[in-house]
Amino acid sequence: MAKRIQMTSTQAETARRILASADGLLRPYPGGYWTTVRDGRREAWWTRILTVRAMQAHGWLERCRERPESWLDARRLTEAGKAALVQVGKMPGDAADGLQRCSSSSGTAS
Repeated sequence: MAKRIQMTSTQAETARRILASADGLLRPYPGGYWTTVRDGRREAWWTRILTVRAMQAHGWLERCRERPESWLDARRLTEAGKAALVQVGKMPGDAADGLQRCSSSSGTAS
């Protein structure tokens, strides 16, 4: 039986912040920083592309496909990502219920 991979604390914090964000998306910004949006503004916290790639490799994040370039495309948490977050006990109460789909009107990075 294959060992189930558990999220690191950084990955869990990233997933939690995605769920708590305004639109449920993790967006790239200049300088290699990825963060979420709240109240129409990007948040002060950030994570690096290494975290994004690792989470995507585990199937916890997926591209929104709003942009053809992978490095400019926002990511959203998958059902597997939500399940992995529940496993580490960091799932916010009702944030997953309001998770929205990608939309190009939500201010993607340039």
